[in-house]
Amino acid sequence: MLTDFQYFSLIDAVRLDSIVTSLDYSPTGEHVAGSFCDKTGIFVWSNKTLYEHVSLMPLPKDYEPPFLTISTTSRRTGKV
Repeated sequence: MLTDFQYFSLIDAVRLDSIVTSLDYSPTGEHVAGSFCDKTGIFVWSNKTLYEHVSLMPLPKDYEPPFLTISTTSRRTGKV
């Protein structure tokens, strides 16, 4: 959920398939890092405003955020 605190309006949101246990923004606002109760590791997302135009208009009251599945990627080679 991203809120415009100047106007107290919701400008972006997402639903996740896991409960967030920790969430933090990088000092520059370029990344968000989070951890989840049933996942191992720290997940990092880039701020999409770095790559595309993002409208800062408030979302409609009936907005349904997209549902995202948190997936992990790992590679185990068996080598130590």
